[in-house]
Amino acid sequence: MARIVVVGGVNVDRVHRLARPLVPGGRHGVLSVRLRAGGGGLVTGAVLARMGHAVDLVCRMATDDPGLRAAAVARGLGLRLVSAGAPAGPTRPLDVLVDPQGERTILAPVDAEAEPIEGFEAGGADLVYVNVRRLGPDGVAALAAAPRSVAQVPLEAGERRPAGVLVAGRSDFPDRDVGAIRDLAASCRGVPSGLFVLTDGAGPVGIWEDGVPLESVGPPASVETHDSTGAGDAFAAGLIDALLRGCAPGEAVRAAREVARHFLMERSRFLPEVLPET
Repeated sequence: MARIVVVGGVNVDRVHRLARPLVPGGRHGVLSVRLRAGGGGLVTGAVLARMGHAVDLVCRMATDDPGLRAAAVARGLGLRLVSAGAPAGPTRPLDVLVDPQGERTILAPVDAEAEPIEGFEAGGADLVYVNVRRLGPDGVAALAAAPRSVAQVPLEAGERRPAGVLVAGRSDFPDRDVGAIRDLAASCRGVPSGLFVLTDGAGPVGIWEDGVPLESVGPPASVETHDSTGAGDAFAAGLIDALLRGCAPGEAVRAAREVARHFLMERSRFLPEVLPET
């Protein structure tokens, strides 16, 4: 299988299971709270490793107890961790609120991932995948030089992602319509050429190639899940795997949705549900 460099986060999630869906101004009962390893880099890397790929995960690693425990989970899943430096300060868990239908809301510090990933070694990799909020000039250059590349459209304006394939979720850009998200993708890529994939939760997935609509893949089969956290990251892993196997864009999106569906149905096969003690 392929060697893939994943540039992304390894976090500690504090998962709150709610007794009912969130209501603005409401008082919400919490059924349970637990810590687990999370982060977009960890989830995508874990799913790719489960599919048989060799994964180097480039991330900032905290050296306090929670950070070391999360790193141990990543290594236990078969990921080779490559440090991009330690984050400033101690590990600050992300609070993940999960309602009875599995919908999740994430509360993160406003300065999360404030420090950019400055660079990484991608020599010999078959593909580079980037999912970080900020990427320094050396990281941008490494992404541009990769033989194949996939990246998430960053949330911050002015960030560059010169990748052959860009992926975005509509829920990450609630104040933008489809056209505005597509324009943002083209802007951060720097050139109009390339593939752009826009997911919309349980809705259709839009695909554009070189700025031209290519296909809209209909809604996936419904799946009952107790927690939708990480679905987009599992989708990215499935998309990467399918593209490396030579699938056409529409076929790759369909394969990616199946990977995300299996992740939601059996997430404990991919990731431990609780952050283990060291």
